[in-house]
Amino acid sequence: SARLWSLRSGRCVAIFAGENGHRDEVLSADFHLSGKLLVTASMDHTIKIWDLTDLTDRLAKCHDPRKKTERRVPAKYVQFPMYSTSKVHGNYVDCVRFMGDFVLSKSVEDEIKLWSGRYPEKTKLTRMPNHTFRSLGVYKCSGCDVWWIRFGMDYHMRHLAVGNRAGMVFIWDITRPNTNGSAAPLVKLSTNEVSIVRQVAFDYDANHIVAVCDNSTVYVWRRGTAKRGNGVLMKSSSVKGSSVKG
Repeated sequence: SARLWSLRSGRCVAIFAGENGHRDEVLSADFHLSGKLLVTASMDHTIKIWDLTDLTDRLAKCHDPRKKTERRVPAKYVQFPMYSTSKVHGNYVDCVRFMGDFVLSKSVEDEIKLWSGRYPEKTKLTRMPNHTFRSLGVYKCSGCDVWWIRFGMDYHMRHLAVGNRAGMVFIWDITRPNTNGSAAPLVKLSTNEVSIVRQVAFDYDANHIVAVCDNSTVYVWRRGTAKRGNGVLMKSSSVKGSSVKG
């Protein structure tokens, strides 16, 4: 299941599970910038999008600012997503993010996919749906055939990065047209570690990228001064730490 909490009260507001919910562990989730949608990805190979608009009043009732006391509001079970598909990937889906109204998702198939779905009218579904999608681009990343490797995207949604099991980090400029349906990495960085890069992240302006490895090391690269036309986006300035957790 996926669960939604109120940060003000610390109480669970909604549980997304049940008849048309995920059938295995939920590995990743992300909110739409509007706050009205939640996307979840699971080991059951499916990606689901949930409508949060009906939960606005419930969130407001979790905390009463007039009395300055928390109100006990039972969690609502949401069993029917507005969109569900197992057609995007054929294996575990371990990372998913909204990119505007589009979705970026990754499975253990050495690729990240950018796609959009056709959201049906809000009706109660009597059987498990398997909606269609439209592919907008594929980002190939060799060595990502093990699960729990998370990609990262900068705040302005211009750069995409992911690590692999060989200690490499791939970076794409996702503002460039993906004319042939598959984009090669703009830059490949090496941690010089024989360790899986589990997660990467950019700072606000994409001036730095951080990679976290399985062997408790962290690497940081700083943006270089070379032009993008020369194929250089980041200049290696690795900072190696120890005893990194989380």
